[in-house]
Amino acid sequence: MTFFGKTRDGKLILNDKKVFDNFIVKLKDSVVELRVRKWRNKRSIPQNSLYWLWVGIMADDLGYDPDELHQSLKAMFLIDKSKRVPLVRSTTVLNKLEFTQYLDRVERLASVELGIILPQPENWRD
Repeated sequence: MTFFGKTRDGKLILNDKKVFDNFIVKLKDSVVELRVRKWRNKRSIPQNSLYWLWVGIMADDLGYDPDELHQSLKAMFLIDKSKRVPLVRSTTVLNKLEFTQYLDRVERLASVELGIILPQPENWRD
């Protein structure tokens, strides 16, 4: 189960403490795992929709399956070299700014290097 809250003065303040407490009571004497992480403003639905529209257009033009092209684009632009072995990041973990930067790189590849003109909806940066 996922619960949301915020921190203030080094303390956790849950959005709905009563629901959390009721959930914990039901666990009785169980061993549990608790993860706390900073909430991220993930990519938007319009951004994701635009990306898959672009991937479809590019895949058709290049003769790729859209998922194959998606994997190739990630390998080109989302390499995390901070570890000993580089990893390809998932687009699902990108926040809005990171996804905007990713889309900019995909568009530049399409237009400058591949000569593919992609549509530009107004609201994709929202």
